[in-house]
Amino acid sequence: MENDKNINILFIEDSEEDIELILRLLKKNNFTPIHTSVDSIQGLKNSISKNNFDIILADYSLPSFNGLEALEFIKSEKIDLPFILISGSVGEEIAVEAMRLGAVDYIMKHNMTRLLPAIEREIREFKIRLHRQQIQEILKEKNEQLKIAKIIQSGLFPQSPPKLAGFDIAGNSYPAEETGGDYFDFIQMLDNTIGLVVGDVSGHGLGPSLLMSSTRAYLRAFCLNFIDLGKILENLNHVLFEDISDRKRFVTLFLASLDPIEKSILFSSAGHTSGYIIDKDGQIKHELKSMNLPLGIQDSVKYE
Repeated sequence: MENDKNINILFIEDSEEDIELILRLLKKNNFTPIHTSVDSIQGLKNSISKNNFDIILADYSLPSFNGLEALEFIKSEKIDLPFILISGSVGEEIAVEAMRLGAVDYIMKHNMTRLLPAIEREIREFKIRLHRQQIQEILKEKNEQLKIAKIIQSGLFPQSPPKLAGFDIAGNSYPAEETGGDYFDFIQMLDNTIGLVVGDVSGHGLGPSLLMSSTRAYLRAFCLNFIDLGKILENLNHVLFEDISDRKRFVTLFLASLDPIEKSILFSSAGHTSGYIIDKDGQIKHELKSMNLPLGIQDSVKYE
């Protein structure tokens, strides 16, 4: 339905005269109706499965069944369409039962002044309801995708820390959403040191998590080919700069190499928050500040 004046109507009615009367009334008020009419339960079943109706206008009394039976079938099939009962003989008890079953209104044939406002109101409400359902379906699909992405992303984090005599090493990540750009890692370096990585992609959600996955893959590849931490970050920055099309997106990353024999640590940081070396009393001995740009902002950056 392109606008509220173009309507596709299903008539459950055995009187062609009554159908024509309603169609003339609609056209007189600038509606452009197309319609299908049925007068049996089988006709209803056949038509409802083949057409994209906007509203159902149903008489109560028909030769082989009645409007309430039609309404019960519509609801049993979980068909979400406005259903207006129109009759010349419906009593209050039947009208109340129709509303209980899910009819949105009932109109007496001898007083059709309420029909046009009722149609406009119900089509407007139906469009709002349909739009809300579409949004909910999109959100549901997105949530399912995010759950899958979370499972995949969690599998990229280290399953257990390296075990080194004299060191307790641990790491964890708690994203604000199902997925995010937070990253930590432990990497065996070429010089037999242990690479300690903490990173963060700007933003939240699926996009940053995908960029984080790429960053992880690139970093691990460069750690297999270079020892110098600055050279690793320079190469990583170059490929990320080429990959990132949104210049508002960037990656901060702290990379350190821990030498378990010398008990020493070297680091290079690309715009990440400071790391700290703390003594046994919990006092800060050294602040490991970043002196470099985040990754992906500018090409050909020198990292130390």
